[in-house]
Amino acid sequence: MDQQKRTRLFIILAVIASICLIIYSIYSATRKYTADIITIPNFTKVTVDGKNVKAGKINLSPGVHEIEGSAEGFETVKKMVTIQDNAPIKKITVFPNPNSDSALQWAAANPDIIKNRERLAGEEARSEGDRFRNTNKITSQLPYRSLIFNIDYGISKTNPDDLILYIKAPSALDRQYAIAQIKDWGYDPSLYTIIFTEFANPLGVK
Repeated sequence: MDQQKRTRLFIILAVIASICLIIYSIYSATRKYTADIITIPNFTKVTVDGKNVKAGKINLSPGVHEIEGSAEGFETVKKMVTIQDNAPIKKITVFPNPNSDSALQWAAANPDIIKNRERLAGEEARSEGDRFRNTNKITSQLPYRSLIFNIDYGISKTNPDDLILYIKAPSALDRQYAIAQIKDWGYDPSLYTIIFTEFANPLGVK
C-alpha cells in the first residue's frame, strides 16, 4: 500500500472515530438529566445520595435520589426526588428550617429571602402535586367513602412516586367490595401497594 492510500485510510478512520465519539457523547449526555438545586440559606451544604455537591445545576441520572441539606443553626432537611426520562430541568429546593437563635435572627434580618423561600417552596409543591396526580390517575377518585369501606392514599417514604392505597374495611367481604370498586374505576389493584387498616391478622402477628 503506497503512502497516499495509507494517508487516505488514516483520514477515513479518523473521521469514523470522530463520528463515533460525537455519537457516544450525545448518548452519554442523554443518559443524564439536569436538575437545578436551590438552597436557602445560600450557605447550605448539600449532598445527593451521600455525595457532596454544589447548589445550582447538576446532572442526575433518571430515578430516585436522596437530597440532604444542612446549615449551622438550621434543622437538616432530607427529601426524596425523582428524575424522569425526557423531562425539563427539575428545580429542587433545599431549605433547612431555622431552629436556633442565630438562625431565627438570620431569618428576621432577611425577610425578602424568606418570602422568596416560601414562594419557591409553594411552586415546587404545586408542581410535584400536579406531576404526582398525572402519574397516578386513580387519585382523582380519592378519598372515597362508602357505607361499608373507605379508600384513601398516601405516598411511600422511600419513593415519592410510589402510591399506597389505604382501605378501611371491617370484614373480608367489605375488603372484596373495595377491591371491586378499584376495578370498576378501570384500575388494576395488583399494581398498587394496598394496606388494609382494619385487618386483624388471625395469627396475631403485625
